[in-house]
Amino acid sequence: MNAIFVNFRNGDDNYAAGMLYLELVASFGENRVFRSTDSLRPGEDWETSILDNVRGCQVFLAVIGRGWPNASDDHGRKRLWQRGDWVRREIALALREGKEVIPVLLHGRERLKTGQLPPSIRELAKRQSVRLDHRRLRADLAALIDDLARRLPAREAGQPPPARATALPVRPSGAVHRRDLLARIEDTMAGSPCPVVVLHGRPGAGKTQLALEYADRHREEHHTTWWVSAAHPQLVTEQLRELARFASAEAEPEPLFGKLNDGGRWLLVLDGADDPAAVARVLAARPDRVLITSRDGRWAPPATLVGVPGFSRTESVALLTGCLGDLDPAEAGELAEALDDLPLAVAQAATFLRGSTLTAGRYRALLATRTGEMLDRGMSAGHPRSLAGAWSLALDSLRSTHPAAAELARLCAFLAAAPVPVDLFETAAPSLAEPLRSVAADPIALDDAVTAVARSGLVEVFPAQLRPHALFQSYLRDVMTAEEATAARETARTVITADHPGDPRSSSSWARHAALLPHLAALEFPRSTDPRCCRLLLDASHYLVVLGDAGTAHDLVSAARTHWSAALGEEHEIVVAATSHLARACFQLGRYPQALAFDKRVLAYRRRVLGPDHEDTLAAAHDVAADAWALSSRDSMPMHEDVVRRRRDILGPDHPDTLRSAHNLAVQLRAAGSLEEARDLDRDTHSRFRRVLGDDHPDTMRSARAVAVDLRLLGRPHEARVLDEDTLTRLTRVFGQDHIETLRCANGLVLDLRALGAWEEADRLDRDNHARLQRLGRQSGSRIMVDSPSPGNSGSGTQRSPSETSTAPVSVNRRSPGGPT
Repeated sequence: MNAIFVNFRNGDDNYAAGMLYLELVASFGENRVFRSTDSLRPGEDWETSILDNVRGCQVFLAVIGRGWPNASDDHGRKRLWQRGDWVRREIALALREGKEVIPVLLHGRERLKTGQLPPSIRELAKRQSVRLDHRRLRADLAALIDDLARRLPAREAGQPPPARATALPVRPSGAVHRRDLLARIEDTMAGSPCPVVVLHGRPGAGKTQLALEYADRHREEHHTTWWVSAAHPQLVTEQLRELARFASAEAEPEPLFGKLNDGGRWLLVLDGADDPAAVARVLAARPDRVLITSRDGRWAPPATLVGVPGFSRTESVALLTGCLGDLDPAEAGELAEALDDLPLAVAQAATFLRGSTLTAGRYRALLATRTGEMLDRGMSAGHPRSLAGAWSLALDSLRSTHPAAAELARLCAFLAAAPVPVDLFETAAPSLAEPLRSVAADPIALDDAVTAVARSGLVEVFPAQLRPHALFQSYLRDVMTAEEATAARETARTVITADHPGDPRSSSSWARHAALLPHLAALEFPRSTDPRCCRLLLDASHYLVVLGDAGTAHDLVSAARTHWSAALGEEHEIVVAATSHLARACFQLGRYPQALAFDKRVLAYRRRVLGPDHEDTLAAAHDVAADAWALSSRDSMPMHEDVVRRRRDILGPDHPDTLRSAHNLAVQLRAAGSLEEARDLDRDTHSRFRRVLGDDHPDTMRSARAVAVDLRLLGRPHEARVLDEDTLTRLTRVFGQDHIETLRCANGLVLDLRALGAWEEADRLDRDNHARLQRLGRQSGSRIMVDSPSPGNSGSGTQRSPSETSTAPVSVNRRSPGGPT
């Protein structure tokens, strides 16, 4: 890559730039100097080459003559103030890239003033300049070359650039370069220290592709480029957590963005953010640069709206002829007119025709005859007619060439507009109807069907995933009859429930639970009384509790329980299971009286229906005892002793449920002052948990914390510290730094350190822990308990914590329909 880039304006003292180039070549070699007139080869992509050489250069020389600021086009408009002006674009890119930009002022040219320059290049006026005067040309050239010779070796000997992180979807081939819109984005980005640019337009206008093109073209100037799908606000947090994991930073937006901002320029893309309020907190944390796509135009400052219209006719024709090489440009223009030059409609038509036997003329004729029918099927106002027609034609073609692929696309109508794991269809194959059943049962045939869907352009396909778009889903639902919709929704539920993720307490199930969670609401799981749907919903709520989101779990189960109670009655087993899960969420939210009331209702039912010694009855008794402990009831000790005894007799001493009850009994013993007895029970319980569930299971780690508390209270803080440090490392790896279990363990380590006299280290950890705890409390809207009070949080207005003689009891061993969860 060239080390020196020479920027110049044609017609502005051309001789000077040419002479400067020749002198630089003589001193540094032709392969180290770039000037477009001399360096571009015949047939080369000149635009890409120029931009690449600006990005790759070390020194950027802007040659500026007398007429440079006021050079005008044939209409008298100043070239420098036109967004597509290449002199301006090159300088703006060099400034954004942090290059050493040197203004080279020719004879008679005074220093530039910021008011003479557009916002994107005003920084040029602040750069120290050099002069080339024709009266002392040789001396000025020699001085400049000597200065460059000193700069360049030092640059080459420096450290390599830091590693960059880019999380972008794959750019489609054949995309149209929308130069003017890109220039507007670039100007807006350059005009503010923390710009927020909103690409606003109707569905199908190409907002996402424009954002993707900008992010891809400018990724070299950003140390991190992160794409967030914001159509579902509840999923934004998890995507930012993934960014935090990459950046080794806290998951909260403020510290996360602060760390990224300290590293230099970076870009956050929020795609499909149609509700400004839903991302207000993200924007308030001031990420460095933000690019948003949205159908909503109600964005207040500092956001800057950039309207995204449809294609120009030239752009539509370019896309069509680029994808369909033998298509006549005149015929492409007629097709583009029929498609209203809407980018998504044009792109989908090109995709359809590329894999179809239909000609463009026949496509256009069918589109005209099908328009009224498609609109009659319920397309909402503002959706272009031709887009609906293109979708209908593509579906018809898919039905005729690959019926199973067409059914696959139809099922996507009722799923969330989020990734759908393809392997779910293979697992669900025995329960599907033909023609999809036999295709889904064969991995190769299923891959062929997915490929056919991808070729149709109707649903996006990624490795191992399908991702439907909300607009296409709405269209499909509108054109189905009520009977078809009911059948498709039930089939989609069958697919989602086909492969249960497993025990939500096990980290091995979390990725699949996270993938399925968006689809539960889309498929109206709270309104379904199918036992498979009920079980998955209840386990999803348990997963949310395990990950620390008890508020969402509470709302999910509460809505389901209300519907199930009305449909099935209060004493149906599904409703009882939902009551148990609702109690779990209340317990984690600190709503102990509500939890106790729900759990007592469950216990009474199970004693009456199942008998006192049934394992589900024992689970309910365990939960009631835990609630009673949280409410400081005197009855909780004998209740725990009774549950432990009966679980040992019925389930065995190593059953996880028995061990959870033993853990809670140790809590009671410790609170009563029987420290050695509590320690012995905790050690035995921890040893059994390790053997049965493994060291990194949440229950094993919670048991390890209990042993550390025992050791500290018995005057052995060094042993407690070793155990707490190991457990904290495991909890951080499994749950992250901001999970309540991690914070509880960190709080125990603070007490260990203070017991050892390591006051400075303890205070530092305590301040950090308290800050995380306060943020977590604000996030959840609830009061959060840790294992013991500390000087940093006493009297802070949060709920009083238990004394350091206890750790939180375990209340997680419930069952839901269909087996253990």
